Amino acid sequence: MTRRSTATARRPSDRGAQIVTAAATLFRKRGFVNVSMKDVAAEVGVTAPAIYRHFPGKDALLSAAIDSGLTQVESVVAASTTLRALLDGLAEVAVERSDLWMLITRESENLPEDQRHQVQQRFAALRDALAGHLTTARPPLSEPDLDLLTRAVLAALAAPAQFGQRLTGRRLATALAAISATICEIDVPHATGSATTAAHRNQFDASLSRQEEVLAVAARLFAERGYQNVSLADIGAEADMAGPSLYHHFASKSEILLGVLRRSIDWIELDRTRSIRDNDEPDIALHRLVEKLRRHGHGHARPVPGVHQGGHQPARG
Repeated sequence: MTRRSTATARRPSDRGAQIVTAAATLFRKRGFVNVSMKDVAAEVGVTAPAIYRHFPGKDALLSAAIDSGLTQVESVVAASTTLRALLDGLAEVAVERSDLWMLITRESENLPEDQRHQVQQRFAALRDALAGHLTTARPPLSEPDLDLLTRAVLAALAAPAQFGQRLTGRRLATALAAISATICEIDVPHATGSATTAAHRNQFDASLSRQEEVLAVAARLFAERGYQNVSLADIGAEADMAGPSLYHHFASKSEILLGVLRRSIDWIELDRTRSIRDNDEPDIALHRLVEKLRRHGHGHARPVPGVHQGGHQPARG
């Protein structure tokens, strides 16, 4: 047997799938623009030309990574006849393909417009399917409440893509399905007046200090435009603060982002601690925490973690 025929015989039949898996992992960890075809090749253990035999460029790799994940999701949707079956299946995909939600929300902007539109349509179909099962399971729900619960479930399922988890595998999937089911059972309260207690204040209370005001402004701008599209000058202008004054509080834009994320984490942890402390029953504590997180999300045009949605700029190659 010749050397070439031996190499051909050893080449895995699923090399394309291996490449897609490696690329998806790297895109999630580093961001699309920070990954080269050479990086993907090194991860798989082949040369860059070998990658190009399967995919013409990074765009195609990203498209294939998202497509493979959405295909799994669509198979779950097609096979699910009940809300709980759908949640169980989606939780399994969320664990197995923890990169998917990050690729959709953060990296799909790097796809060509027609492909990006297809991804949006497929994700919208998932939302509609989940909303349909939810409507069947607990009618009647108003449109705003249905939209809120649907988005909350999808946010819970996206957790493995964004945060480190102590649980793994089947245990994590079971926990995600249980959390999602609990969210679906929540009775959404409707405010009759404005909240006045400190517990209900916006987590970035600008009255506290100029530093907090900068964080409030930055959180809003990052969510609206994306981190890379906001400059220190933009933040200073919105906060009515000159450059030297801004640098008095923060040395760089990345330090401001870190402050925004720390504030969010601090408030989430405080809410978690209060929910556990004030409620003896785990189910009640979980309901209280979810409600507080809902209020936290309503404090912004988009939740603070949404800064990742614009965190990487489109790049090709």
